[in-house]
Amino acid sequence: MNNMTPKSINRIQPKRKRPRYCEVSGCDNSTREGKPYCTDHVMRHPYVKMVAKVIEGREREILNVAKRGHRAVDVYGSIAQEIVSYLKVHGTKTIKRIARDHGMKPETTRSYCDALRRAGIVILGCNKRGNQTAMVV
Repeated sequence: MNNMTPKSINRIQPKRKRPRYCEVSGCDNSTREGKPYCTDHVMRHPYVKMVAKVIEGREREILNVAKRGHRAVDVYGSIAQEIVSYLKVHGTKTIKRIARDHGMKPETTRSYCDALRRAGIVILGCNKRGNQTAMVV
């Protein structure tokens, strides 16, 4: 037996909010979940701009290290410190494993590890298979 009245149905079904539209003038696209920009204009959001800038900087740094080698590494920069933190958590790892887990080429990762070795932060060695390894001092 169902005693549902129109009033009780309204309590169960939440009222639909009116859609929000993109803040870019001339854009009639609705946004998702109340965000200020549609998917076509999301790059105008200050947070998205900041994240994109950080990613671009990291890519520039990696390209620079790939070209210039260990001399271009900032051992206190974010990428080098990510490698150090990774090694602290996971222990000794091969250069190839570090590269794979950080989305870099092994040669670039080797340059980072060599700079960290020169700074006395990591020790480089070899495992039983002859692969170069790195570990935090």
